Amino acid sequence: MADPVLGFSLVDEDTTITAGSAEANMPVTNLRTMQPAEIWQTTALSTMWVKVDLGSAKAVKVAGLFYGNARSATQIQYEANATDSWGAPTYDTTAVDWWPHSGLESWSRVHSFDYDSGGHTLRWHRFTVTDGTHPDGYIRAARVVLMNPWQPSGVIQYGSALRWRQGSDALESDGQWYHRGGAMYREWSLDLFSASKADLVTNLFDLEQQRGSSSDIVYSADPADSTHLHHELIYGVLADIGDIQYVSNSIFKSTLRIREIL
Repeated sequence: MADPVLGFSLVDEDTTITAGSAEANMPVTNLRTMQPAEIWQTTALSTMWVKVDLGSAKAVKVAGLFYGNARSATQIQYEANATDSWGAPTYDTTAVDWWPHSGLESWSRVHSFDYDSGGHTLRWHRFTVTDGTHPDGYIRAARVVLMNPWQPSGVIQYGSALRWRQGSDALESDGQWYHRGGAMYREWSLDLFSASKADLVTNLFDLEQQRGSSSDIVYSADPADSTHLHHELIYGVLADIGDIQYVSNSIFKSTLRIREIL
C-alpha cells in the first residue's frame, strides 16, 4: 500500500515528443493535449515507441500512456535517462503488461501505469509498446503522463467516495419523462483533513491554483495496488474545489471532486 498521488503531467503543448510512427491525422503531438478524443495512432504494429524530452532533468514518480487500446497481451517498457541514449538507461521497467492488473476486459481504453516510489530525476523518457498480433492492427493512446505528484500521508479521510455517473438529458412530453443516457464516467469526491499547514494551505492550494477547473489532473487512491489500481485511477478535471477551512490553530480541512474526462 502507498499514499495516494494527486498531480498533473509535466508534458504540455511545448514539450518535444516524437514517435516511431504515426498516422498523419493522429500525430504523436496529440499525446500532449488533455482531450482523450485527440489520439496518437501507429501506422503498424512495429516501431511502436514514444519519446519525450522534458528539456531538463525533472523529478518523475508516475509514468504512463493513458486511454490506450491495449489488450491483456500488450506489453510496454518505460525507460528514463539523462541523455537520448538507450543502451543502459538509468531507469528501466523492462517489458511489462500494459494492463496494471487483470480483469480489464470490459474496459475499451486502459491506462498503463508505472509508479516509482523513490522517483527519478531525468530529462529523457521513452515508452516502447510490443504487440505484434493486436487485432486492431495498430496501437493508440491519448495522453502521456509523466508526473511528480503531491503524495499526502493520512490527509484523505474515510468518507471519500468513488462513483459512476452517466451523462444524460431528459425530455418531457405529454407528462412523460424520457431519459437519454450518455457515456458513463467516474468521479472521486475527496475529504481532506490535516494538522499540517503545508499539506492544504501550501500543497493543495498551489495545485488548485495551477490547474483550476479547466486543466487535467491525475488521482490514484493507491498507486501500489496490484489488484484495483485501474478502477481507482482517474484522469480528469477538478470539478469542485472546496474551501480550505481553518478548523483550529493547527487543523485544516477541505474537499475536492475530480470528474473523469472521456
